[in-house]
Parts: sequence; structure tokens; C-alpha cells
Amino acid sequence: MAARATAEADRALVREAESAYYPQLEWSSSLGRSYVGSRTSSGVTRTSGTYNSYSTGLSLSQNIFDFGKTPAQVRIQKLNYSASVADIDTAVEQAVFAVKQDYYGVLQAKRTRDVADEALRQ
Repeated sequence: MAARATAEADRALVREAESAYYPQLEWSSSLGRSYVGSRTSSGVTRTSGTYNSYSTGLSLSQNIFDFGKTPAQVRIQKLNYSASVADIDTAVEQAVFAVKQDYYGVLQAKRTRDVADEALRQ
């Protein structure tokens, strides 16, 4: 199960690396609030007040050329995913081997017990 989970995570990393081929959309916004106290200028008195300012922005960017970095990252992640899939096969084979080895260990213990019983009878 751990090997399968690792393979799924590596598959997601392949998709993440491939995302560099697609346009990137970024949105940002901000809110500002300022307080201005009362002041006098040229004999005119202005009262204090609170002023709000709002800002928002949207940008779209597309990577055109990165000197082969993106294809290399995609290739690396695909190779990591292939290795993870091979690790699943290895984990299954190791589990089967361990079960067979334990089975033969039980058979050996049974025969050893039978030999000891026979020696006791003699």
C-alpha cells in the first residue's frame, strides 16, 4: 500500500511538472485604510476622516522558452513515476517470497517435530 501511495504521489508530481507548459493566471487584491487628522491650511480647517483604498490585479503569463528546464523536469518526474511503479512490483514479489519462505519454515518445523517424536519413540 505504501508503494502504491508513493506511485500516486509521483504521478501527481508528473502533472505538476507538466503544468509549466500551460499559462499561469495570478490574481491579487488589497485593501488600505488611512486616517487623516484635522488640519488647517490657508485659514481653512479640514476635518479628520478615514479614507479607504482598493486595488486589484489580474495577470496572465506564458513561459515561452526556459532552455529545456521544463522538458527535463517532466522527463525526471516520469522516470521517478516509472521507478515507483517498479517498486510496487518489487513489494508484491517480496511479500510473496516472504509468505513462501514462512510456509516452508512451518513445513520444516513440522518435520523436525516428527523426527524428534520418532527419535523419542526409538
